[in-house]
Amino acid sequence: MTYRTMKNGTQTRLKYLYPYIYGRGRSYEPSVQASQRLKWMDYVQEGHTARQAARHFDHPESTVRYWRSRYNPNDLRSLENKSTRPHTVRQCEVSWEIKQEVITCRKTHMSWGKVKLQKELTKGGIQVGQSRIQLIINRAGLKRAPIRRRRSKRKNRQHMYSVPPKVLMVPGGLIYMDTKHLYLPDGSKVYQFTSLDHATRVLMVRLYTRITSVCGRDFLTHVQQRFPHIRYVGTDNGSEFLGDLQKELDRQKIPHVFSSPRSPKQNPFVERVIRTIIDEVYLVRGQEYNRLTQQEVLDEYVHDYNYNRPHWSLDLRTPMEQFQLLESQPS
Repeated sequence: MTYRTMKNGTQTRLKYLYPYIYGRGRSYEPSVQASQRLKWMDYVQEGHTARQAARHFDHPESTVRYWRSRYNPNDLRSLENKSTRPHTVRQCEVSWEIKQEVITCRKTHMSWGKVKLQKELTKGGIQVGQSRIQLIINRAGLKRAPIRRRRSKRKNRQHMYSVPPKVLMVPGGLIYMDTKHLYLPDGSKVYQFTSLDHATRVLMVRLYTRITSVCGRDFLTHVQQRFPHIRYVGTDNGSEFLGDLQKELDRQKIPHVFSSPRSPKQNPFVERVIRTIIDEVYLVRGQEYNRLTQQEVLDEYVHDYNYNRPHWSLDLRTPMEQFQLLESQPS
């Protein structure tokens, strides 16, 4: 065995006697799993069995035996996991000429996707799959950069809390609106438009097959049959309350006030009455088969709600009694 020459007074270290082991030790750092398995091997070398080591470290005995069979005291890499990389990797089956045609077509049309590029290449007699085109584009570094669009600022809408307190005591002063979707037994999906007057608590409900601003405008016409002189309309920021409904409100010069985005607690009156409808109609009577029958049931409930049901917030008066009381008072 050849030893490295040492100067006089030099401390005897392992690196001078076994430079190869020292070099490998410095460059290799075992993983967390290998360090744990090394503790198993040390425990076994202390005189314990594989079964005792498995119980001590709470691991299956077969696992401890497997790593003990693989363990080489001179090479800690024997405790590392083997690579899961396949022995043979599938290579690209497209020729170099076709790759260049795809790259050239991509550089000419940087805004085109793989579908349009495939159609353009087909005109030249080149048949390439869409996934292969995308792979060639990615490897060539010609992937389209994402377009950063400027986020449009939300319009400065008037908040619901800005309604004057005096208006809240007038029938039709502030009409709350909101929607809820339902799945009926016939397989259709309907949308329940609900409105509630702040001063009188008069309820109005109507079902639609779509949730659009056209339906919102039609529902406003339905509400105006009871309240022809609406002062304010309060909604959330849903698209069904914009568009055609907003144009109709602007035409009639009715201010439209909103709650904050993702803040249903700022519109509590109509949210609570929707919950009441769920508890007293859908959970008690269930859902009807189609929209027309369900609308008839809701009309009966709304009539009972407005004419017969007393409210604590109205001193045990019904909404219609409160409506008549406020209408009779001098303005």
